[in-house]
Amino acid sequence: MNKVAILISGTGSNAAKICESCLKNEINAKVVCVGSDNIEARGLEYAKKNNIHTFVIDYKKIISNYNSNSDKFKLPADFDYENINKNNPANFYIWAT
Repeated sequence: MNKVAILISGTGSNAAKICESCLKNEINAKVVCVGSDNIEARGLEYAKKNNIHTFVIDYKKIISNYNSNSDKFKLPADFDYENINKNNPANFYIWAT
């Protein structure tokens, strides 16, 4: 079974439809988390009520911190996206709704 993370910005109505389709086995997947950059996104409540992990990322704060301390934001020397991408089978999907 595939694992799905859903990114939302508002009501999460599309996310709810994806979750429902997964529960009905119309989509061979399990929604493992729902995230947003909007702490007030109503779709986060839907996810919480359905025992789906949620998260919120405050990009404004991250960007502000980066702009004032860009020298502190460096990837580790051994970070290799190509290797990560190659060695992880496509069984985790992110849908932005």
